[in-house]
Amino acid sequence: MRKDYIMKVDKIDYAWAVISWVVIGVTFRKGVLHFGILIVYGLMAVLFFWHIYTVRRRIRGSEAAIGTITGYHTSENGRLWYPIVRYETEEGREVTSVYSHASKKADYETGSEEMILYTPSDPMFFYFASRESELTAGYYKYLIYSGIAAIALFLLTMKVFN
Repeated sequence: MRKDYIMKVDKIDYAWAVISWVVIGVTFRKGVLHFGILIVYGLMAVLFFWHIYTVRRRIRGSEAAIGTITGYHTSENGRLWYPIVRYETEEGREVTSVYSHASKKADYETGSEEMILYTPSDPMFFYFASRESELTAGYYKYLIYSGIAAIALFLLTMKVFN
């Protein structure tokens, strides 16, 4: 069964986490924690932009196909809907895959056909042609929210530690 909100964690993510803790520890020890917070946010922003770049690089070589909505997978609590799509690759391989992004309702009728794009090297990865922005929207959202948090923490630490 598919788990909701599973994120792919790469080695760069682990490296970022370790480096962040080192930066926080060193800047705290030196009495400049407020700069450490900004450095960690900067590192996180670089990492998120790296993820956006890799997603865009991956979709650049996508192939188009017509996919048929065969049903839906729902989250364990039944509140999120993931379309299940069947399509044929350029090589003639039939693929059935679950879309990686959920909606709060069934966006498509079962049996309807939609234009999708898939990655030839990994045909299980696909996205709806009209919904390409979903693949990177989460990263931008986290950049904005964490930027607000970083500014608030910067100002707080400036006040507390100075």
